[in-house]
Amino acid sequence: MIRINEHTFELNEEQYYLSFFDKPILMKNGVNQKVKPVLREKLPIMLFNSNGNEEVTWTLAKKILEYFSENSLKQSLNRDLIPKKKVGFESKHYKPIQNVSEKQELILSENFKVVMICAGSKFEEAELIYNNQHINFKALSNRQNFEFLPDDLVNVDETATWRDFINANQKIIPLMAYQLYCRREYRDLYNKCTDSMYILSAGWGLVRADFRMPKYDITFSNAANLENRRIYNHIHPAYIDFNQLINVDNEEDIIYIGGKDYLNLFYDLTQQLPNRKIIYYNSDNQPIQRNGNFIYKRYNTTTKTNWHYELANDISNGIMP
Repeated sequence: MIRINEHTFELNEEQYYLSFFDKPILMKNGVNQKVKPVLREKLPIMLFNSNGNEEVTWTLAKKILEYFSENSLKQSLNRDLIPKKKVGFESKHYKPIQNVSEKQELILSENFKVVMICAGSKFEEAELIYNNQHINFKALSNRQNFEFLPDDLVNVDETATWRDFINANQKIIPLMAYQLYCRREYRDLYNKCTDSMYILSAGWGLVRADFRMPKYDITFSNAANLENRRIYNHIHPAYIDFNQLINVDNEEDIIYIGGKDYLNLFYDLTQQLPNRKIIYYNSDNQPIQRNGNFIYKRYNTTTKTNWHYELANDISNGIMP
């Protein structure tokens, strides 16, 4: 879905963020709001159209944008009316981090992104049902058992893959990416970051946290069964991964939350982006450095397995180690 427009504004000392996707989304201090009540109480915008009928949510949201566009001169004179900072996820709440290669203070960009790797434990209700069949996504394909790779064809006589199907049929997919995994850290991080959060999935690639994905059993973990383990090959890939970070603002930093097993995919999907990419690690040795503006930072913790959940908790609580 292509973002048509977006706007941030302040009313009665409360910050609002309005965006257009397939429908208008209005947030106050990072929490979703109903559009009409806000307009009815806060803004001098006509709630009725020329025919005397009450406007629908879409046209009301559009009127917000028109209102602020027409008052742009007024806004420029009153900087407090429309703050430039994004609602709900501002870097001023975080401590500076260090560039481990230069030992200099590194201040995060104002609107940074976080990318968290996927997890093995997923909710069963997220399983895709197609033509009354339960579809399983595995690293090894077996059509007779309704087991597919994401880039297998949905039907052998058509050209659409399961990836195409998921992208085109978002409304029938039960859960968003951040809701898919059983661990609470995904929902906590989303509550903090909202549309600044992304998921790095071994099955689907790099997607927004609010992108809807079905349940899958694909991982980069070496401890997994062979049928579930994706062997990474960027020369002859079996996956045409989503990359929904591709249009991110060049000035926004990208923070990676995850272990080394997913780093190759993260490298390949973000290497062409000019953004700074901050990679936390917990091993004794720093990961092998790659070209592409990657910065490495040691995360000190006694936790050895799944330590990145601890890092996610820190960020959810406004702490940048």
